[in-house]
Amino acid sequence: MAILIAQLNQHQLTAYNQLYAEYKDNLRIHQRREQAINDISNYIVYTTLVAHLPLIDGFKIVYKWL
Repeated sequence: MAILIAQLNQHQLTAYNQLYAEYKDNLRIHQRREQAINDISNYIVYTTLVAHLPLIDGFKIVYKWL
């Protein structure tokens, strides 16, 4: 069992590189989605009357605010 990347054989290294590239792509997608949700959340908070903010205060999920 390899513990370091340097200990991987060629096939294992190729598989590792493919999986790592897929991970980075998925992470990038996740970060973009998370940013979009944060943008929507901020928009809702900034455009809601202060008197109505207690109505959404108990909800942690943005779609429940809507």
